[in-house]
Amino acid sequence: MAGNNKKLTEYKLSDGQSLTAKALAELAGIALPTARTRLQQSRDIEWLTRPLVKGNNNSKGIFKKYTLNDGSVWTVPELVKETNCTKQTVAARLHKSLDAARVLRPVISGTPMGQDSVKARANIKNRMFFDPDGFWKIFNRST
Repeated sequence: MAGNNKKLTEYKLSDGQSLTAKALAELAGIALPTARTRLQQSRDIEWLTRPLVKGNNNSKGIFKKYTLNDGSVWTVPELVKETNCTKQTVAARLHKSLDAARVLRPVISGTPMGQDSVKARANIKNRMFFDPDGFWKIFNRST
């Protein structure tokens, strides 16, 4: 059985010392793949040995802020509370437009998808070249 004779890569750091990924992992108390990734990104010893942040605790409560055309600044959770829409609906509205009237429009209850679905159904019905209400009933009765 042959042993592992692979030579470990030594990285020259900004302060002049050399360090392997394994030594960095032990020094900083991080996993070996994390140490390798850090060494690919930087050679600054302070940055390399910074503590590992567990989970998303460092970004909790921080959201992208959207400035609407009326000058108001909102985050997605704020808009969800304001409009009583789902997070996906608010995100889709913000992706499509930053128009305050469109984004801040509340959900219209009584229709499954709001006012847009009513408009879409009316548009489809107007484009039908046959009688949308009775064509298939007559057709199925005749066959």
